[in-house]
Order: sequence, then structure tokens, then C-alpha cells
Amino acid sequence: MNEVRLPWLEFAILIPLLAAAYVWTIKSAEQKRFLSIAASGLTLAVTISAWIDFESLITYEARDHWDAIKTIFGRGEFMIDQLNAPLLSLTSLLFLMTFLATPRVKYGIYSFANSLILLSITLAIFSAKDRWLLIGLLAVQTLPLAWEIQNRRRSSRVYWIHMSVFIATLIGNELLVDSAIEFSPWVGFVVVSCMALNGIGIMRAYFRIFTGVKYESLIPIASMRSERIAILTITLILIGGGLLPQLIVNSRYKAAVKILQHRTR
Repeated sequence: MNEVRLPWLEFAILIPLLAAAYVWTIKSAEQKRFLSIAASGLTLAVTISAWIDFESLITYEARDHWDAIKTIFGRGEFMIDQLNAPLLSLTSLLFLMTFLATPRVKYGIYSFANSLILLSITLAIFSAKDRWLLIGLLAVQTLPLAWEIQNRRRSSRVYWIHMSVFIATLIGNELLVDSAIEFSPWVGFVVVSCMALNGIGIMRAYFRIFTGVKYESLIPIASMRSERIAILTITLILIGGGLLPQLIVNSRYKAAVKILQHRTR
């Protein structure tokens, strides 16, 4: 099995998790936000480094070098491959933009620690190799959101019902016999339709937020510099993906095909 040069995946998973533990001990909302931005920014740098390192190997998949999990349990549970390599960086970027765009008035009610935990779990989900580990991580991912609901003194009954059905569906699907899925032109039609609906949704949100009658407020509601940076970054990603969708779709399709071929061996 090929190895990347450093344990990038373990670093990426542990950095936000350790940062969340420290953020929980801090009372200042400003410091919580600053540390969350620093931790997610460092995680983004690590995931990009993992992506570059992996691409230099010219291989289908690779595991961490000096894999502590494999040393302890005898098997590596986290892998980087052609499909998840860019997703790890995009996930880290999304959380970083969320921390940057969080307005000052929301610092007191927004749980930066829970978001860091979600970042760690999400990266672990994308990197998980074993199916049952993936299901377990998806189940654990429901906990930070439940804590957030409880902290806001809201009823979590509907949430737990929904998540219970979600987890049961995952387990039930895993117990079914896997079957090969042949590529169909209808899949391309569905992808294009989803992209079209996504574009309509983005334009509708834009017109609802930035156009129409000007609203005069007694308090300043202009966007902060960090919010403008976050919005501009996401906009550039959306425009870039919209102008050159074939490159992205084609590379992800090839990676998905290799994963299906690997699973049917």
C-alpha cells in the first residue's frame, strides 16, 4: 500500500478536535472565533498538503505514513484516494468560510467548539475505509447538533426521530446485498438537472438578499470584511465550477468508477 509522506489525515482530524477541547475552556467569544479560524485554516493547509502529496504519488489510494491507528489496531482505518482528496480540502474551506462569515452579534450563541467537532468528524467520514466505521461516524455526527439544540433549550424530539430513521436506513442499506451499478445516460441527465436547480436557487437567493427595496436600519448592518471575503471565495468557486464543470465531473466520475471496480474485486 502506498503511503503519503506524513500522517496528513490524522493531523487533519486531530487539529480541530484538539482545538474544540481548548475552545470549550475559553469564555471570550472573540478568542473562540479567532482560534476556530486558526484551527480550520491550519486544517485546510494540512488537507491541501495531503492532496498535493497524494497526487505526486500517481496512485489510486494511499494511507498515512507513521499511521498510529494501524500501529495500535493492526489496520489502517483512514485512506486518501482520488475521490476524497479534493473533498477534504473543500470541507475544511467551507468551515473556515463559516467561521469568517459569522457576524459579531452571533458570537455568543454560535457554538464554535461544536463546529470544530463537526469538522473533525466530517473529515473522518470522508477518509473512512471501513463501511461500518463510516456508519458509526455518521451516527456520531448527529451528537454535536443535538447538543446545540439542547443548549438553546429547544425540544430535540423531532431531531432524534429523524436521525434515528436516518441511522436505521443506513444500517438497513448496508445489510442489503451490494450490486453493481452500471453507468447510465440518465445519471448525467439527473446531474445536469440538479445543477440547473442549484443555479436557480443561487440566483433566487441573490435577488432576495441583494436586490429589491432598500431597507433602512437604525443599527449598522453592512457586511464585515471577513464576511465579504467568505462570500467572494464561495462565489469564485461556484463560478469556476460552473464555467468548467466537465473537468470536475469527469475527474470525479473516473474516481467513482475506480472505487466501484475496487469494491467488486
